[in-house]
Amino acid sequence: MAKKKMTIESLAKTIEDLAKMIKIEFDETHKEINQVDQKVNRVDQKIDDKVAGLRAEIREGFRLIRVELDDIRVKLDQLSKRTNEDDNALIAEISKLKKRLHVLEKNYKTLKNASRS
Repeated sequence: MAKKKMTIESLAKTIEDLAKMIKIEFDETHKEINQVDQKVNRVDQKIDDKVAGLRAEIREGFRLIRVELDDIRVKLDQLSKRTNEDDNALIAEISKLKKRLHVLEKNYKTLKNASRS
């Protein structure tokens, strides 16, 4: 019976030693997992920072494009207004020239008729 008791005691000791070894391995694994988590978190932060930087660059790019488009719109409006003004001035000038031509033609006919008589 003493042998059995000794065997039970040695078995209990072996189980206790195994439990300690398993705890040590779990603790080491837990530390390694924490280290991996920290590395992943750092990588995530770097990615987040780069994405935020890219977003800021893209937003700034779009803002600059909007500024340029607004400037182009203003210049097109000015050009359109000038074109309309120029067209109106040309129409008025053509109208004046037509009137002068009509007067000249009338005078020419009068002079031509006068020279025949």
